[in-house]
Amino acid sequence: MAGRDAELTHLTGVLSDVLAGRPHAVVISGAAGIGKTRLVMEALAVARARGFVALSAGAAPLEQDLSYAPIVRALRPLLDGDDDRRAALVSGLPDLARLFDGPDLPEPAPGLDDPGLARTRLFEAVRQFLQRAVAIHPIALLVDDVHWLDRASQALVGYLARCLTDSRLLILLTYRDDEPHGPAVPLLDTLRWAGRVPHATAGLSATSSLALSELTLSALAPPDLATLASELLGGEPPAGLIRLLADRAAGVPLFAQALISTLAATGALSRVAGRWVLRPTAADLVPGPARALLEQRLDVLPAAARRVLEVICLGPETTARVVARVDRNSETEVIASLATLRRSGLISEEQVRGMPVYRPAHPMLAEVAMRSLSSAQRQALHAATAAALEKDGRTDILLLAYHLRCAGALVEPAKAFGVLAEAVGVALRRRAGEEAVSFAQTALDLMADHRLPGDRAALLISLADGAQLVGRLDQALTATLDAAGIGEPLDRAYRLGTAAEIAKDLGHVDQAERCLRDADQLIEGLPLGPVHVFLGELGVDHAAHHDRREFLDARVRRVADLAERTGLVRARAVLELARLTQDLDDGHVVEAMHRIDGLLGLSRRLADPLFTERALRPITQALLSHGDLAAAADSADEGIALAHQIGSSALAAMHLSHLAMARILQGRHSDASTLSGKLIGIGERLSMARVTALGITLAALIARRRGRLAEAEALIAEVWARFGGMADTDRHLFGVVDVVQGLVRLDRGDLPGAVKSARSALRRPTSVRVYALSIQAHGLIGDGRLAEASRTADLLRAQTNGKDLAAAQVERVEAQLLAADGDQEGSARLFAAAADSFDRLGMAADAALSRLDAISRLPVGAGPPEWLGPRPPRETLAHVVEVLEECGNDPGVNRGKRLLRKYGGTVGSVRARRTRPAGLSPREEEVVRLVAAGLSNPAIAERLVISTRTVTTHLQKVYARLGIRSRAAMTRWVMENLET
Repeated sequence: MAGRDAELTHLTGVLSDVLAGRPHAVVISGAAGIGKTRLVMEALAVARARGFVALSAGAAPLEQDLSYAPIVRALRPLLDGDDDRRAALVSGLPDLARLFDGPDLPEPAPGLDDPGLARTRLFEAVRQFLQRAVAIHPIALLVDDVHWLDRASQALVGYLARCLTDSRLLILLTYRDDEPHGPAVPLLDTLRWAGRVPHATAGLSATSSLALSELTLSALAPPDLATLASELLGGEPPAGLIRLLADRAAGVPLFAQALISTLAATGALSRVAGRWVLRPTAADLVPGPARALLEQRLDVLPAAARRVLEVICLGPETTARVVARVDRNSETEVIASLATLRRSGLISEEQVRGMPVYRPAHPMLAEVAMRSLSSAQRQALHAATAAALEKDGRTDILLLAYHLRCAGALVEPAKAFGVLAEAVGVALRRRAGEEAVSFAQTALDLMADHRLPGDRAALLISLADGAQLVGRLDQALTATLDAAGIGEPLDRAYRLGTAAEIAKDLGHVDQAERCLRDADQLIEGLPLGPVHVFLGELGVDHAAHHDRREFLDARVRRVADLAERTGLVRARAVLELARLTQDLDDGHVVEAMHRIDGLLGLSRRLADPLFTERALRPITQALLSHGDLAAAADSADEGIALAHQIGSSALAAMHLSHLAMARILQGRHSDASTLSGKLIGIGERLSMARVTALGITLAALIARRRGRLAEAEALIAEVWARFGGMADTDRHLFGVVDVVQGLVRLDRGDLPGAVKSARSALRRPTSVRVYALSIQAHGLIGDGRLAEASRTADLLRAQTNGKDLAAAQVERVEAQLLAADGDQEGSARLFAAAADSFDRLGMAADAALSRLDAISRLPVGAGPPEWLGPRPPRETLAHVVEVLEECGNDPGVNRGKRLLRKYGGTVGSVRARRTRPAGLSPREEEVVRLVAAGLSNPAIAERLVISTRTVTTHLQKVYARLGIRSRAAMTRWVMENLET
């Protein structure tokens, strides 16, 4: 139950007062769907745990002419059960037979001529009946939705509240405070007038033994929506979902839950690689429960207020003056309707440029209101609103364009086209992609339907730019290709190049190549210039991604010729970028490193964020392959910042993957996991299969490094199942997939399978060639094929300058070869050297594992060799275990602890201490201490006077925060981290 801790705490305190004999009434108000019933049901669960008899009933709109119906339903359970107890409760109360029937009830009292006196006797009978019941057990009586409660029931509840003094009775009332005709005013005013408390406050009255509290529930804030979504989904929700819930559901829990359910049912919200991912959703999605509730609220509005609301719901905002012109009523009448709508919570008001502006309370309300109108009615209202805005003279061009677009044929085409064409540019400058797309498309349709003059190519390019802003790459590609058919050859070639870039991002390799070849044909024979360089740059990037080595070499030759003949700085920069790409393809990491400074220098001279972003991709890859992890992370961060500056999530994806790889190698697996999740989200949102596949592959690598081999295998299987068709076209990506699969197979002991994966990776221009060679060598050694392993070690050695990642891997391979030959001391020495090399590279987990390998080959009890370092083996092992616990490598931790015990040492868990948050809340600390004491969730709930569900929620949050999976692990954490 998210976001209601303060209210539940207050209700828990009220229960204590009632148990002490101080009766209490609590009135809980809020908008429809805000969570009133959910809160009181939680309170009733706590009350039951404390010995209360919980009675409840709800009023309904169709029962307002049924006197006392909710009260009868609520009190009926008191008459069930033990016959003697029932007889004692109803003895001498014949007037109860006016409400209830049953064999044990006294004969009905004779009727009275005075109806008022008869009702008084009935009320007094109910009071005595309830007084007897609370003498046996404390009672919590809930009447839900009292805004629909019939007048007779209101009078009875008010009578009971005033007369049942000095009793263990809690009365809970809920009502909607946004009903246009007002809530149950007589009952609530009776309670307030009786002197309990002033309106809208809470506390105890000095003049009465009955206390009254009033709680008003507001919309959930984003953090509470995140908690709600997390509980519903059983996992961390994507950030986009929380924004969607805050916007479309307006923080209303009922709407938020319905929206989550609908998104999951339609596949817009689904699990990918164990994570929840939100795909692009329909803009007007309204779940059934939300629609029914909103329609109910609209149906009871007065006709004048309903018309005003419909005008307001036409667009994002409007003024009273515009509403009056559209509605054709006086501004005074409109203002009265506006007041009604504000009191009902259906609209909001704020000052914009010194003028009150009105908006629908949330998008779902606007959509439900609009769907109640016919298409012709909506178009007429939009046309009238556009005319009113033009007359007003101070209108935002985007707002006017929106209404003109929606007015359709009711607006003169040429006039609408002029406004829409102007609005497209404004929308793009404001980075309002949706508006740019819709305005550009409508303008293009008007041009085609009415043969209007205008720059069609410019509108198509604007449409494509807007579509890219909102991640609709397919639409952007179609618009760009359409624009490429218009204009001069140079313009067309440039647009074809842009289309090739979009096609590449979508994974349409063949289409991207066709676009580039068609562009080359268009500019063949034309004077050399920037477009030639641009296409050369795109060709290099395309070939680098998709293993088109002949294509790459041809582009390099062409760019070299361009650089020589034009002297353009960009041509020289593209040439250096191409040669760096060739070096990486060939596995010449050292040569690639020598090119970085020159390429960065040329990039700075160009001062073009797009080129710098593109250049940083192979630069970061070279740094990763060399093992300069800190520099690689900085380079990736710069690329991400440039992509955000440009405004493209697609461009950020490759840099995010590089940063994730750097964090994996540094042992920062939690950070890497977050980054892989972002990659998956981008890929799913933009339909970029390559990015999704890369994110899942990195998640598999993280799982493998944490020792979760089953999880890693499942993730790799997911990549092959969903994206295996890309294996022959995107060989760079599947080189990484092969390497991760090879590592997992190596850990599983599947040595032939590991060698097979490594060789598959080496047949591709993989960016992780060093790891592929290392996997092949280790697999061959384990399989006893030492000669082949030695030749692989020679290939690996050829990749290194003696101080890089390849050098550390060579040392590990050679250590394994010595061990296979029986030279354990030599093997240990080389493993220790590899550990030092990994330490210099900042690869803490790899260094720790290498030290573990070194010590495991030493005879226990022998003096530590000088090359092991200044610390004796026991201290070294304790440090190794700490490092591996920080990295989350459970198999390494277990192996280290076993070896440490052989040396007579022990080590406690450090992971929980290192990952402990700034602090648990007081309630969370109480819960985890009781878990450690061995109490069950129901027992904890009873001890703390909260519900079992609340206990479960606290534990779920703490488990997730601390990375703990069981009550036993929680007990250990408490013993090690909390003072007893």
